[in-house]
Amino acid sequence: KEYRTVSKLPRLYKFWAKDRKPYRDKWEQSRDIGVDTAGKGSSAERAALLRGLAAEIAVRCKEFAGGNFFDIDKFLDSIPLLQLSYGCVSTDYPMLDLILGLQIHIAPRILQLNDCCSIPVDIFTSICAGCSQSQPFVTALCDGEVNITVEKAPASNTKTHVDDFS
Repeated sequence: KEYRTVSKLPRLYKFWAKDRKPYRDKWEQSRDIGVDTAGKGSSAERAALLRGLAAEIAVRCKEFAGGNFFDIDKFLDSIPLLQLSYGCVSTDYPMLDLILGLQIHIAPRILQLNDCCSIPVDIFTSICAGCSQSQPFVTALCDGEVNITVEKAPASNTKTHVDDFS
């Protein structure tokens, strides 16, 4: 049986993060360079179909096609928080959101299975999947590399799709 990691975050932080969402939305809109296929009203299935179609057409036309795909569960558990901080600062992520969000993400976590709880575990390479800032954090982390790819290879038809996982 597989278990999904769920983060239980302090309720006050969740209310605060919800209140700050318009600031993060404004940040995301300012970063939009037209490569993200995961916008409002978008579909992961439609994005996957279009990726597949573009790859098929490229191969038929004797062009190259490629992709990088991440298992989001493993990806979220392997993000170095220092690298995440650099990514957020370099993309002008709202500083107040970054500071409080990182405090939540680096706080010791207590693992729970049924009624059994662990001792607190220190975290150095993981962000909480249940946090409303997780998706913007991943966007900030990947944004610099995506922008470099778009600048250096504009014909590469670079697309990203970070689906909602909070």
